[in-house]
Amino acid sequence: MSKGDKTVRLEDEDGVSHQVPVSEHEELRSCTLDDAIGIITWRDKRYIAFDNLMLYIPIEEKEI
Repeated sequence: MSKGDKTVRLEDEDGVSHQVPVSEHEELRSCTLDDAIGIITWRDKRYIAFDNLMLYIPIEEKEI
């Protein structure tokens, strides 16, 4: 990402930060602080969920 790119960032229950570049999902430009955004688990996979947009982005787990 180049400097100045907008991202949506959130932290999971373990304090790990996740970010989604707005340039990859232009619809995120319409998000507000009042929107339901969080991390969900569904069928043993984790997603960053933008509920108002019905957009669920898989979290790629990094192995340690």
